[in-house]
Amino acid sequence: MATVQQLDFETKVEHLDQRFATLKASLVKPQHKQKVIESYKRLTKLLEIEVDRIGKFGSALVPEIDFQLVRENGGLLPPAFADLVRDRGCVILRGVVSEEQATAWETSLKEYVQKHPNVGGHPRKRPAAWNVFWTKAQMESRSHPAVLEAMRSVSRLWHVQDLNTSIDFDRQFPLDPHLDSGAIERWEDPTNRENYREIFEGNWQDWDAWKADNRVDAVSDLYQTGTACSAWRSL
Repeated sequence: MATVQQLDFETKVEHLDQRFATLKASLVKPQHKQKVIESYKRLTKLLEIEVDRIGKFGSALVPEIDFQLVRENGGLLPPAFADLVRDRGCVILRGVVSEEQATAWETSLKEYVQKHPNVGGHPRKRPAAWNVFWTKAQMESRSHPAVLEAMRSVSRLWHVQDLNTSIDFDRQFPLDPHLDSGAIERWEDPTNRENYREIFEGNWQDWDAWKADNRVDAVSDLYQTGTACSAWRSL
């Protein structure tokens, strides 16, 4: 952590265009303003309880399951466990690959970074996350049948209300290495914004984080910066 002496207070942050302030003001309609204020009060009270619970139980709150149980259930997370994962927003699947295989991949990545220190990562001066997404170990792990099986199992948590929602898979144009989801696009793009409609109407408790209807057609790379993926990523 930086000390006060190390912080650069001369750094000037460039102000965003006025249109972003207009966009922000448009997120909550006038008729929903009071409901959003009240919903935020309810949320902060709930968060106080949740923060205390997380402080008490820590990582034990992260749902865990042996992946063999998922396989025996037809590749589906058991219903009660699936509800828990939806609520917590995270999951640990144990036994997807052998410990020997996982160790071999880790060793391979460490050797690669040692041989190619200039590959870089984040943070730049002392990387904790390296740009090794297309190394042999990474490619093997992402394409391993068991890993793909696990990803399918978790992706099945998503659902749509409109069964006519089409999902096209691009097999002709591969994405550049490691692109993340959008930022301001979540609010600026009308379709993307629709994913959070209940929140902006003051009904966050009714928001379904796993509803995929408007995620497929949402524009998540409005600015073509290379830091946002144009395709919806379920995981």
